Amino acid sequence: MSQNDSILSESPRIAAIAPTFRNRLLDKNFINFYFDNFLLHFETRYLDKLKR
Repeated sequence: MSQNDSILSESPRIAAIAPTFRNRLLDKNFINFYFDNFLLHFETRYLDKLKR
């Protein structure tokens, strides 16, 4: 029994989430949504630092 098996058996929630998370990673709309949010967040923080 490997370490990963014990983690999954201890936490059924993680085992349930993993496949949907993998599907989301392959979903372009999902990727674009998060990437846009990341850029927006990064830009606002970066611009705030430049203004100071």
